[in-house]
Amino acid sequence: MALTRSYSVIARLLLTALIVTTACTQATTPASSSASSGPPQLAAKQDITWALDFEPSGIDPHINQAVNAGRMITQILDPLVYGTGDGKFVPGLAESWDISADGKTYTFKLRKDVKFHDGTPFNAAAVVFSFERIRNPATKSQLAISLLGPIDTATAVDDSTVKVVFKTAYPAFLDSLSYPWLAPVSPTAVAKLGADFSRNIVGTGPFKLKEWVAKDHITFERNADYNWGPAFFKHKGPAYLQSITYKFVPEWTTRSATLETGEIDIATDALAIDLPRLKANPQVKTITTQQAGVPQSYFINTQKAPLDDVNVRLALLEATDKQTIINTMHAGAYQPAFSTLSRSTAGYDKSYETNTKFAYNKDNAKKLLDAAGWIPGPTGIRQKNGQPLQLTWLSQTINRDPQQGELLQGILKDVGIDIKVTTVPNFPNLSAGIAAGNYNLVPSWWLGSDPSVLTATYHSKYLTTNNWSKAAIPALDKLLDQADAEPDSAKRISLYQDAQKIIEDQVLAVPVWDIGPIMAVRASLDGLTFDRRGVYLWLYDVYVKK
Repeated sequence: MALTRSYSVIARLLLTALIVTTACTQATTPASSSASSGPPQLAAKQDITWALDFEPSGIDPHINQAVNAGRMITQILDPLVYGTGDGKFVPGLAESWDISADGKTYTFKLRKDVKFHDGTPFNAAAVVFSFERIRNPATKSQLAISLLGPIDTATAVDDSTVKVVFKTAYPAFLDSLSYPWLAPVSPTAVAKLGADFSRNIVGTGPFKLKEWVAKDHITFERNADYNWGPAFFKHKGPAYLQSITYKFVPEWTTRSATLETGEIDIATDALAIDLPRLKANPQVKTITTQQAGVPQSYFINTQKAPLDDVNVRLALLEATDKQTIINTMHAGAYQPAFSTLSRSTAGYDKSYETNTKFAYNKDNAKKLLDAAGWIPGPTGIRQKNGQPLQLTWLSQTINRDPQQGELLQGILKDVGIDIKVTTVPNFPNLSAGIAAGNYNLVPSWWLGSDPSVLTATYHSKYLTTNNWSKAAIPALDKLLDQADAEPDSAKRISLYQDAQKIIEDQVLAVPVWDIGPIMAVRASLDGLTFDRRGVYLWLYDVYVKK
């Protein structure tokens, strides 16, 4: 975050965000892949196809939260503030901002030359409408609501000025605004489309929705009127690409094969085992990033037996052979995770890497289970009061999640724990199962460039949404509330680390590996740039080379 001109009036309050950003930028966000100078040499055809592993249920930023929804929303909406790869917060739809001395009031001056794709003028009323829409319980926001933090009011001072007041200081707000999930949407389109808006989204971005053919593809077309991109992009005016078509291809082997034949241009979530082959292909280039936030983890339902017992949870943690999982699933490419924050996130506590309590130790896991009254049964699966020690694994059918469950099933049998692998086809079904509590373990990760991601995933106020551990711990809530409002950067980090200690001691999740997304693209693409989190790819500067 550059502390320059009117963008950063109260430096001491924004220093927190600066430290957060610089702590994770080097690892999480590569620079643009464009190495050329001067005007790009464009191929005649500027249409690309991006193969994704699953179709999101919707791409409404205020409702949905799936990563593939975010990848699309990034192209068709503009945020008020951008978070760039070199550790800065820079103007987006907001030209400048001011922050009060107590850190509770943010005042934004908005651009006056922007229109939504449907012709609706972008103004302060549209920003207030979007924030109030997120806050409305009827919206059922899955993620955006947590990014608004302790918001009190949002008001339009005039047509181009918005004032946002928080109940307590909220140092992470600029970071939150740089996500696609808080981007403004067209009030006119929402009023007209109602529930259909999530599949007919209208924003201000460089691309706009053209068509959505369910279970097959979504196509965006260039917004010919776009002329308000942020200054850090490398050109002005409309995007180079004329269209982007997202195809839904669940199997990586198919995505990889069609990429190498040239049928598609971008393939997400490449398998580490395929990297040597892909790198040897001159028609393909690979991009690996370090993702900030919560690492790949197995979230534990602490309200459901037998994992309502912290000693059984600790036994599960110590019986999980992370390195075997990483070697089997990812050819050893990733680092094992020991903390509830990834290594590239500010506030990460390195001491957990050498804490033997959280290391793989199947012998100690057996002792813990013995002490908890779970004794070996005739089949090798432990029993207590006639009941087998069986855990329910709940996951979608994507991202090889069922295979993770099956692999863990084999590992845990060695200590007498059985796993029943249950899968659902999509995120709405997963959310329903989580809401009903029909699971012991759910595999997932959470994206976040600020350690306040811990609040979104472990605070009791999100028990019905993102708190999949279903733990309500007053001491943890208090620490997270204090950290979220603390303007002093060092104190803020210390509070989050204290919160991590409770999360780890209570074993609310089993961290497994630090996420490092791998993307494979055709070598003919240039101008690829990621945001500060290493996941959302901006396509505005992307073009197909001659």
